[in-house]
Amino acid sequence: MPNASMIVVVGHATADATAPGKSGKPFTKFGIAVNFGKREDDNALFLDVKCFGLTAEWALKDIYKGAAVTVMGRLDQDKWTNSQDGTPQTRLVVVADSVTVHVRREQDAQAPPPFTPSPAAGSPSMPYPRAAAATPEPDSDDIPF
Repeated sequence: MPNASMIVVVGHATADATAPGKSGKPFTKFGIAVNFGKREDDNALFLDVKCFGLTAEWALKDIYKGAAVTVMGRLDQDKWTNSQDGTPQTRLVVVADSVTVHVRREQDAQAPPPFTPSPAAGSPSMPYPRAAAATPEPDSDDIPF
């Protein structure tokens, strides 16, 4: 059985996406912070995210500091040697297969308000039409088989 890792991370971008270097393949990186609680003093997980190809081009254009994002991808490990003392260093990074920005920069000022119940009726408003009435089940004698 092949080995694989899959991760889904939902959080906020810690900085604008950047495109380090000028290689032939599109490459973008950014950081993401994942909060585990509602209070400011709760712990947060900070991860680096790498994007390649079309995902990198899109991420570079739309990811900015503070944007709510969902990243789906795989875990990878970066390895290097510390130049000061020669010790080996490692860190986990997410190699993104897909990135979703929940509110894009152009839409921030025009974002619709969140769904709230209608105060007059006491029930949630329905932004979509009601479903049509269900059709009655056919008699068991009407079924041709």
